[in-house]
Amino acid sequence: MARQPLKGGRRPSSSKRTGSPSSRNPRDSSRTRQRRYESKRESRNNPTLPLLIGGAGILVTGIVIFMFMQATSNVSDSQKGKIGQGVLGDIKETVVAHEIPAEAASPEEAEEDEKDADVLEVKKKKRVRLTPQELPHPESLSNNQKERLDALITSILDLNNPSSADESRRAVKTMGIEALPAMLTSWYKLDMTDQDQVIQANIMVATMLDIAGLQDRDYYRFPVQGMEPDDIEFRETVRSRWYRWWGENRDDLLPAPTED
Repeated sequence: MARQPLKGGRRPSSSKRTGSPSSRNPRDSSRTRQRRYESKRESRNNPTLPLLIGGAGILVTGIVIFMFMQATSNVSDSQKGKIGQGVLGDIKETVVAHEIPAEAASPEEAEEDEKDADVLEVKKKKRVRLTPQELPHPESLSNNQKERLDALITSILDLNNPSSADESRRAVKTMGIEALPAMLTSWYKLDMTDQDQVIQANIMVATMLDIAGLQDRDYYRFPVQGMEPDDIEFRETVRSRWYRWWGENRDDLLPAPTED
C-alpha cells in the first residue's frame, strides 16, 4: 500500500535532525551571556586600574608635601602658622614659646653656692697626683730640726748598726708627720732592684706607717723578697701610692710654718 502524504504536503522530518532553528536560539543566547559574564569578571579582576589610581594618589600627596616644605623653608617661626593656605587649607597659628627668665638667687643661696664652689676647688686640688720626686722639708720645721731629721734618717738606713737604727726610728716618730717628706725623698733615692736597698726601704715604710696611722693598710706595704720584674714593679707602685697619699693629705696634716 502506498504511503499517504501528510496533511499540507509536508514530509516527516529526518531522524538525524535534532531540532529546528527555533530550538537552537536559546542555547546560542546562553553562550553569549556566558561570554559577557566572563568578560566582566576579567575586567573586575584586572589589577591595573586600582594600581593606577593608587599611584596617582601617592603622587598627588608627594606634590602637596613638597609644596608645603618649600613654603616653610625660608620663613620665621612666627610666620609658619600662616603658611599652607591654599595648599593644605586653613591652619591655626602656632604658639611661640618664650623662655622664662630664671629667678635671681637670694643672698643666702648665693653665699651657699660660693661655699660649695670653694669646697669643689679644694677637692680638685687634692686630686692632683704627686709623682715620686725629691720633696723639701716642711716650712714648719726650723733649720736645726731639718738637720737633725736628716741625721736620723741616715742612721735608720744603716743596716750595720741595727740598735742605733731602732733608736733613730723612735726619735723620728716623735717628730710626727713633718718627717714624712724627708723619708719619702730618702725612699725615692733607693734602688728597688737592689736587695739591701729594698730592705732599707721596707724599714722606712714601717716607720711611715706608724707615723701616718696606716698600720692596718696593706695597700701601702710591699714584700721584701723577690727580684722578678713583677716584684720590682709592685714596689715602685707602692711608692707611687705613698706619694699620691701625701699629695692629697699634706695640706690638711702639716702645721703652719714657724720662724727659727
